[in-house]
Amino acid sequence: MWDQWRAPTDKEFPGTAYAARPNGWMETEIFTNYFKKTLIPAFGSERPMLVLYDGHATHFSVDLVETGMANDITILKIPAHTSHRLQPWDVSVFKSFKAYWAEIA
Repeated sequence: MWDQWRAPTDKEFPGTAYAARPNGWMETEIFTNYFKKTLIPAFGSERPMLVLYDGHATHFSVDLVETGMANDITILKIPAHTSHRLQPWDVSVFKSFKAYWAEIA
């Protein structure tokens, strides 16, 4: 991550989190850290909770499942390479938006 991509201090963008790896790809450790430190606090305290996300290999680990269970969060992974058809936002919102955009563009 290049220094010019980051704000000089946390004060400019409070609550912002980022991670980077030399190869630029998502890795299990980064996703698990994101789940623990960003998503769970953002979810609030209402439980139980169901979290749906894609089936990318980096989005699964024993640590992640245990963290979900400890926080009364059920994780449901959508099968890999099917999110464009199965994810609720893709099907219910973005598909309509893309169709409308194609008509006016």
